[in-house]
Amino acid sequence: MANTWFSLRTSLLRPVAKSISIAAHCRAKSTSTGAKKVTSKTAQTVKTAETVKTVKTVKSAKAVRAGRAVKPDCIERFFARFPEFDYQPTAPFLDEFKRLKELKEWDDKAEEREKSKLQEAMVEQFTVMYGREENDLLAWQRLCNALGVNPVPDTLHECRQLVSRTHVNLVDFIERRDPGQTVQKFASEEDLRRYTHETEKYYNRNAAKRRSSLLSRLLRHII
Repeated sequence: MANTWFSLRTSLLRPVAKSISIAAHCRAKSTSTGAKKVTSKTAQTVKTAETVKTVKTVKSAKAVRAGRAVKPDCIERFFARFPEFDYQPTAPFLDEFKRLKELKEWDDKAEEREKSKLQEAMVEQFTVMYGREENDLLAWQRLCNALGVNPVPDTLHECRQLVSRTHVNLVDFIERRDPGQTVQKFASEEDLRRYTHETEKYYNRNAAKRRSSLLSRLLRHII
């Protein structure tokens, strides 16, 4: 009888042990599945972060390359005030201004008045193409890109140093219609000064000061 009871007790325990084993297996499987889900979620998060980073990098690169003629073109808008004048947008706009002057037969006073308006348009075009604020990193990166700097620095200090060490005429920055074309650089400040006088490529310093701290700073350091 004792042996029968012992056997019965053992047989009753076996299903319980089996149940415990199954439960343990289920918990292990559940834990494994959970780990896989977490791993999958982590991988997805990393992938998403990498995608966002790539998109941001592409957008940033496009923004740096944005130093180009964009609409509205402030120079074209100036000449549009004279519908009788056949403005050629691919020609140097200062040469076009001379043609306009001859067509309109302006006296000195009228020429000075219209040149002042053109100067305002030039300053505004610079801000549209490159930026307005002197502490704007992206604006300085656009200038570096226009100078053909590669790779473009990612700090304000480095960008400023590169630009300030380069002899360029600032009007050439807004005559740069092709974003792949770099601005002409000069070997010395004397060469730059000679070129500037010969071409009469100047900005009005007061107009720059009123409208763009970036351009005002550049005029002070470069010309």
